[in-house]
Amino acid sequence: MRYKVLDEYGNPINKLTQWDMNRIITIDGFEYDVSPTFYFCNTLSDIALRVESQLNNERVTVTIPNKLLTVDKCVSVYLCLCDSNKNIINTIAKFTLPIV
Repeated sequence: MRYKVLDEYGNPINKLTQWDMNRIITIDGFEYDVSPTFYFCNTLSDIALRVESQLNNERVTVTIPNKLLTVDKCVSVYLCLCDSNKNIINTIAKFTLPIV
C-alpha cells in the first residue's frame, strides 16, 4: 500500500529543509493494529536509525532523527513491523524524503 507522508499539520511532505530540526511525520489510514518501527538513513549512514512510532486511530506519528536533518542528503525511510524482540518481521513501505 502507498501511504501519504504528512507533516504534523496534515500537509503533504515532498521535501524537508536542512537544519529544520524536530520534524514529525504522520501517516494517516494505517491499516495495522500495532505501531510500526521506522528506520531512517542516508548515504552517509553506517546503520539505519530505529525510531518507535505512535499509533492513534489509524494515524502514525514519528520524529525524524535530527542527525539526518543536518546534511543535504535524501533520507530513506523504511516502515517495518517488528516482533516483541524488535526483530523486523516485514518491511511494509519505503520512501525517500529529499533534504534541501
